Amino acid sequence: MARRSSRLGVVLRGAVAMSLAGLGALGSGCQSGKGGLVSAQARANALKVNHEAYATLGYRLAWRGFPLMTAGAKVKFFDIFGDVVVVQETSSQVSVLEAASGATRWSDQLANPLTKFVGNIRDGNRLICSSESQAFFLDVQTGNLLDKQHLDKVVNTRPVQSGAELIYGTASGEVFAHLTLRGLRLWGNSLSGGIEVNPVVVGDTIGFVSQTGEVAFLTPDTGSSTGRGQMAGGAEVEPAASDTMMFVASLDHSLYGFRAQDGSKAWRKRTEWPIRHQPVYHDGRVYCTIDGE
Repeated sequence: MARRSSRLGVVLRGAVAMSLAGLGALGSGCQSGKGGLVSAQARANALKVNHEAYATLGYRLAWRGFPLMTAGAKVKFFDIFGDVVVVQETSSQVSVLEAASGATRWSDQLANPLTKFVGNIRDGNRLICSSESQAFFLDVQTGNLLDKQHLDKVVNTRPVQSGAELIYGTASGEVFAHLTLRGLRLWGNSLSGGIEVNPVVVGDTIGFVSQTGEVAFLTPDTGSSTGRGQMAGGAEVEPAASDTMMFVASLDHSLYGFRAQDGSKAWRKRTEWPIRHQPVYHDGRVYCTIDGE
């Protein structure tokens, strides 16, 4: 199964990368240029860089990048995929920038500005951008549209890729696999509530969380369940995962660890407040911001 890749080196030398999202959020307050696009100069003027503050933290600005932005739009998705940075804004405009320099490789508006997109993944030389009803396959180098496939259901999450399958969650609680080789539905399974947070790869399974608090681990080839668990509440942030467990920040004032092999609860950390921050797993430990602590 393909995992989302993110090179730490790119993140560190591009403290600038964080400014990309900030610049995008300024679109509504900047003057628009030709065709309703906000000019790079307008965005540069709107966000001043405090070089001394970067230096205090031990960083220096490596570059500033300017994906195409429509006036009034905001950055919706920001992903680092190896040698490229992919930025998608709320009017369906997608830009691919060079991770080493910030130069724009290409930009394209994939659909109607009102089209809802759910997330992007990279598959080799293809960028797969998913809306709630279609999957767009783009050449990472050129931006050429390679294919566009309709999805069997209206989806609510970014997909997890497993070989030729794209696996999505829906607001109705259904999980299904879309076979990209034929553009057809391959299998489906259901949870007890709507799925609003992105699924994660957990070893050889894919973990899902529903808004009723059901946790499910499904095999990518057939969609069969290896185990299910239950929380008292749902979640609004994507879980974290190791090779054997999924870690869920819940709105029921708890941080959970669930085993993928059978869905059983390994542990529960109770908190004073609902948890609305995404946990991170690293080197045998789980990190999560807890409000009030």
